[in-house]
Amino acid sequence: MDKNNYRGNNSRNHHNGNNNSRGRNHNTPALVQHNAEAPYNFVPLISEVVTGEIDEVSQTAYKEHVLAHGKNTGYIDLDITSKSPLFIGGNGEKFFAPSGKPMIPGSSIRGMVKNLFKIITFGSMRPGEDIEDKTMYFRGLAAKGSLGRYYNKCMITRNKNFSDSKGQAGFMIKIKNTDDYYICPAKCERKSGDIGCAEVNVDWPKTAKDIKECRCKIHTGPMFSKKHYYEIFAPDWSVKKRIQVPHEVVQGYDNDRTENDKLTRKSLRKMAKEDEEAVKFTGCEDICFVVPCFYVAENKNGKMVVKHFGHGKYYRIPYQKTIAEHVPSGVCSDKVVDLSDMIFGRTEMWGSRVFFEDAVHEGTVKKLGSSLTHPLLSPKPTSFQLYLEQESDADMNTLKHWDEEAKIRGYKLYWHQGNNENNWKIKGNNYKRKKKEEKVEGMAPITPLSADNRFKGRIRFSNLSDVELGALLAVFDLARKDKNICYKLGMGKSIGLGSVTISAGLHLIDEAERYSGMFAADGMAEGDADGEKQWDGLISGFEAYRSQHLQREKAFQRGLSELKTMLDWSVTKNQASWLPKMVYMPIGDKTDHRYRDRAILKKPSEYIQ
Repeated sequence: MDKNNYRGNNSRNHHNGNNNSRGRNHNTPALVQHNAEAPYNFVPLISEVVTGEIDEVSQTAYKEHVLAHGKNTGYIDLDITSKSPLFIGGNGEKFFAPSGKPMIPGSSIRGMVKNLFKIITFGSMRPGEDIEDKTMYFRGLAAKGSLGRYYNKCMITRNKNFSDSKGQAGFMIKIKNTDDYYICPAKCERKSGDIGCAEVNVDWPKTAKDIKECRCKIHTGPMFSKKHYYEIFAPDWSVKKRIQVPHEVVQGYDNDRTENDKLTRKSLRKMAKEDEEAVKFTGCEDICFVVPCFYVAENKNGKMVVKHFGHGKYYRIPYQKTIAEHVPSGVCSDKVVDLSDMIFGRTEMWGSRVFFEDAVHEGTVKKLGSSLTHPLLSPKPTSFQLYLEQESDADMNTLKHWDEEAKIRGYKLYWHQGNNENNWKIKGNNYKRKKKEEKVEGMAPITPLSADNRFKGRIRFSNLSDVELGALLAVFDLARKDKNICYKLGMGKSIGLGSVTISAGLHLIDEAERYSGMFAADGMAEGDADGEKQWDGLISGFEAYRSQHLQREKAFQRGLSELKTMLDWSVTKNQASWLPKMVYMPIGDKTDHRYRDRAILKKPSEYIQ
């Protein structure tokens, strides 16, 4: 699961995990279909790490390893050719070209290589480094199956004749010159009738009576689809009645709203009164922010604190488990040193021994016309049916969500989509899209390069052992052994951009020979040895080391096969049948219920069949 693949925009058109279909029986099992479609898939994560050639996380051990005799220094030349349109963000819509000539930044190549290196070497997957660990939010008031039951358990209180939200009414405030938030409890009344509201909103009081009572109207949607709204009033501003909102609760809400704002166009922050307006409304000089809301509080260590909060009575709530809690403990541990740590560096312990130069364009630059793209969507990990491993016979009642025991599916990669010079454009219509696309706010046009643009770059390395160098070469050996293997670089991977071929050549430096010529008349000798003759031996040495330190060789071979499937360019040959499988499943389509019914992605080898 790639850290950079947990971000995105425009929640309306992708799997945000919020199934709010109404009127369904939560307890009626329905077999989940394995026919979800997406431009991405997963290479399975194996619950094992192949460690590097030192036994402990120790700078002393690392230094001794690096300085030991028999290490390799040199460089790997890269010949990169675009197989599909390619775009690396530069100045606005233009391709990255700081010197006037297009180039692929070394950082982009490094990110791609390191991600594949982690897969091939059974590396660790650590929060903050390899995945973006965060608390996710969801709403499932009328969702069927396991999610609906869980949301109702968390948010609904019931007795024989009545059920209601556990959410209580209040006003959230912030104290001046601090980062401290509190909620002041208030009264709440449910009101019926149409008062002309067309969106999620807070109506602040206007009449003298309402101002005196601090009476605010909460709207959770347009009144043509809602039959009621709420009025929150009569707050108790006294210090002793204020309920603390922990910083992590506020941060979690803000992080969730960053994505969800694009769906609602509103958040509590955007509806609040601040500074002098907040003082005027509350009559309290110490308050600089105020907004009405609903909340649930809990007792922690003998003190009531806010557990979560939101706009309406049935708001989005956080899962208790984060993404990282679904990674096997041994795989996310920082107490082991893997091969990636050894050569790419370990934060605050030691630096990298591989250095990626920019790949500079060669020959004539071949550009495509400037255009807006299809929205660069990034499916949310709240789609637990896609991101967590599920049983093959799962039904809606047994699907595992983020607060259950389940392992993440693995490393997310994007499929190749072929050399399509128009399908990335917002007006591209080479295959059927069920809904008319609209320009997303803030979207700017881009000018990609076409296929058949060539770049040359270099990876320099210093003091790598045979095993470490063999592991690095293994990333490029995939394409050596199979000419259909292509890689992904740059932006727009989900819309078919960024497929490239990479040919690599190894050059080893005989440092004794090199430095012996330091004072020669013609300068320092390069002393390049013929690294190509050693390529296969280095690969074999790494593979033997991996097998020796691996308990689950068969599982690895299955995972490696899935990786090769994801990198295989030949899957794009039949464009008529392949391109429709690259489109995100629609939301709200009455003829396509896969999103509503939480269809599961097949593994890559099954998906291509």
